Parts: sequence; structure tokens; C-alpha cells
Amino acid sequence: MISLESKKENKGRAQTLFDFEYNQLLTLGLNLIQQGEIESAIRFFQELSLSDLSTNLTYFYLGNLHSICDELEIAIGYFSLAWETNSDAELAARLPVKVLFILASINNPDKEILKLWLNRAKRFIHSYSCDELLVVDYTERLLEKL
Repeated sequence: MISLESKKENKGRAQTLFDFEYNQLLTLGLNLIQQGEIESAIRFFQELSLSDLSTNLTYFYLGNLHSICDELEIAIGYFSLAWETNSDAELAARLPVKVLFILASINNPDKEILKLWLNRAKRFIHSYSCDELLVVDYTERLLEKL
């Protein structure tokens, strides 16, 4: 699981209170997912994304939830938001290969979006497992055919 320590460390009570509130809300959302309440979890994380407590993980979870619901374009949009707001090195490495996997499963993926995420993935190629490297390789071959 991705580390929840993605927020920049600030000294003082405000950061501690923020962490506590965010972790409590995150736990509620994750409980909805574990209970199989995917639609409720989507609504929950969408509301959280509109609050001051939103982080890159909020968008990451929304991307995952929409991919579960086979709403792949929406999922990619949320993963893009997670990328843009990211401050977590582990998440930064995992996002591109996850999006490439989704893009490879779409009929006629957008070539420019595919290139964008492939270039992002190549930055982290040294940290990928064999399965993830296969996704990157497959995506490169797919891009050549488009």
C-alpha cells in the first residue's frame, strides 16, 4: 500500500490535526471499498477531493475505483490529477505503469496520451517488476502500430 506520508512535513499542531483528520476520512473511504460499496466510495472520495483535505491519494483512489467500474477514461483523468498533485515518490513510480495498463486495454487509445504516459514510465523503468516491464514493452509496441 502507498505510504500516507505524502504531505510535506510542517511542524506544529496544524499538521498533526490535518494528518489525524485525513487519516480518519481515508479509513472511512477504505472501509467502504472493503465492504464492496464501490459507488458509495466513489461519492465519498469525490466529496473529499473537493475539500481542503484532498491529496494526491484522493485522486489515486478515485482512479482505481473508476477503473474497477470500467470507466477507464474517467480513471485516467483522476490518475492524471494524482500525477499533477503528487509529492510521493512511490506513487510517482507506480502511476505511469498503471495508466499504461489501462490505456493498453482501451480500443484505439489516444496516441499522444499513450506517449505522455510511456515517457513518464521510462523515468522509473529501473524500479519496475518484470510484469510492469512487460506492460511498458507492450505499450511501446502498441504505440508503433498506431
